[in-house]
Amino acid sequence: MTFDNGRELHDYVHVWITSGREIENYVPKEIFDKILVSEPYLRKYMYISGEAGQRQRKDVKMVIEDKHFDPFAAFDFFYAEKYKFVDDSPLSDDQVTNIATDLSKKKASIAKSVVAEWKIEHYYSDDLKRNIANLIEHIKKANFYGEI
Repeated sequence: MTFDNGRELHDYVHVWITSGREIENYVPKEIFDKILVSEPYLRKYMYISGEAGQRQRKDVKMVIEDKHFDPFAAFDFFYAEKYKFVDDSPLSDDQVTNIATDLSKKKASIAKSVVAEWKIEHYYSDDLKRNIANLIEHIKKANFYGEI
């Protein structure tokens, strides 16, 4: 399809299918590990239903291990599943979901922290390099700064 200005549809449209579930799969695990064990992201306790339906505060800990990301898992659940109670008892599925939801709500803040930690050597993926460069070119074209 050609528009009146001589541009083609591909000048305006860019499709990037990530090599995983979401863009977070490109973030090195070491960066996430560093950020998510620090304030304000580290969960230290949660409230659970105690006796007679009263809410009771129970301390939790995050256990960082060498397990790699599953490319089709969400980062928020990946890290939520690393939590245990301090007595090493596991969290229920609802409690894991609660932590994952909290992390998901903080995605913008987490992304800013990731950017602060990101170094040039973290562009290890050729797919990531190529797609970011292509995305930048499409943004330039959309703003009339790039080649047609």
